[in-house]
Amino acid sequence: TSVPASVVSKTQAPELTAVSVATVCRELDALLADEFTDAGLHVRVEDHDMYVRADREQFRQVLFNLLHNAIRFAPGTGEILVTVRQQPNHLLTLEVRDRGPGIPVDAQAQIFSPYVTTSADGIGLGLAIVRRIARSHGWNIACRDADGGGALFEVTDIVPSPRPGPTETARTADED
Repeated sequence: TSVPASVVSKTQAPELTAVSVATVCRELDALLADEFTDAGLHVRVEDHDMYVRADREQFRQVLFNLLHNAIRFAPGTGEILVTVRQQPNHLLTLEVRDRGPGIPVDAQAQIFSPYVTTSADGIGLGLAIVRRIARSHGWNIACRDADGGGALFEVTDIVPSPRPGPTETARTADED
């Protein structure tokens, strides 16, 4: 069966809020714990307690897809590193790095297109969805070989957000 192109092309307008990168990473670490264990991987997060201005569920989907790819392509390599750092223009960059085989150079330009995959059992929608979400937020996404091996996915031009106040945090927790 094929997946309709509308799955990738439809973009729900992001509902922007302050999102804790560390909290989303902890949630995904718990959700994917068995898969990480089976693959011999763990996640290390270096986010310096950063908050981003994003649609929480869409941001979670971006991280889920990038972490899930690392599980599939970098089993037994030890660590997936998630880093958030400030760019010179004060926007943020989210990096997800694994120690797998990397992405072939000839595939890097097309890897975010629907139905493009380097996996024998993949359908090529995960990274296309990541790109769609990134674009809907005004972010850019790229991949390259990481220094020292593996793949490095960079989501750039993310707007930082101040830490939410107690009222906003309580409302967000009640909504979840």
